[in-house]
Amino acid sequence: MWSPRGRKDDPLYRVRRRLSIAAERLTADQHDRLVGLLRAGDPRQEVWFAWNAKEVVRQTYAHSDPELADQWVAEIIRDFADESMPIEVRRLGRTIKKWAAQITAWHRSHVSNGPTEGVII
Repeated sequence: MWSPRGRKDDPLYRVRRRLSIAAERLTADQHDRLVGLLRAGDPRQEVWFAWNAKEVVRQTYAHSDPELADQWVAEIIRDFADESMPIEVRRLGRTIKKWAAQITAWHRSHVSNGPTEGVII
C-alpha cells in the first residue's frame, strides 16, 4: 500500500529526527533505536560517521580552554580529511578548516561575530 512519500519502511527516514538531537539528550531507548535503525538502513555507515562528526563538532564548544579548543579543531580537521571518511564528513572538515580561526577565536573571547555581534554568549 502507498504511504506518504513512500518512506514508511525506510530506516533512515524513521531515524532522521533522532539524528538532529544532541546525543546527551537522547534517552537510552532513543539511542538504542537510533543505533538499530542505522544498522538497518546504513550498511556503509556513512550516516553513522556523519552523525558522530556532528557530535564531535558540537563538543568543541564544551571546551573553555582556548589551547585545548585549538588542538581539538586541528584534530577534527585532520581526522575528517581521512579518505576513509564519507564525502559529507570530509566536506564538513574542509568547512571547519576554513572557519578554524573564527571557532578558536570564540574560545578566547566568547563573543560571536554573527548576527548577534558583540553579544556575550
